[in-house]
Amino acid sequence: MTGRLASERQRAGDSAPVRTCIGCRLREPRTRMVRLVAQGQTVSVCLGYRQGRGAWIHYRLRCWEKAQKIGAFSRALRQRVSVPSFSDAFREVRLVLGYEDLDESGLEADGHPMSTQR
Repeated sequence: MTGRLASERQRAGDSAPVRTCIGCRLREPRTRMVRLVAQGQTVSVCLGYRQGRGAWIHYRLRCWEKAQKIGAFSRALRQRVSVPSFSDAFREVRLVLGYEDLDESGLEADGHPMSTQR
């Protein structure tokens, strides 16, 4: 293990492996990112274990848009892929994690961040 990698883990206070976001290029523990995999010719978010080449990205719209703009998906996955919209790609993630009422800004359907009204 290199000294640089070890110091990044110590600063993060995490023993998880460090990965690089394909959008913003920041290195962080993989627990703070989601893994993308190519399924045929399209990109999908991997919530569990899935074989194959993967790429890591933050759950942020700006990282997704930047990765699309610079062609990072195809480059990281080493094949030409079609990229779905951010909301389509993370629909499954929001459902599994219980965020189905949140929009991309983090607000609930009624516009309040911590609303109890439905």
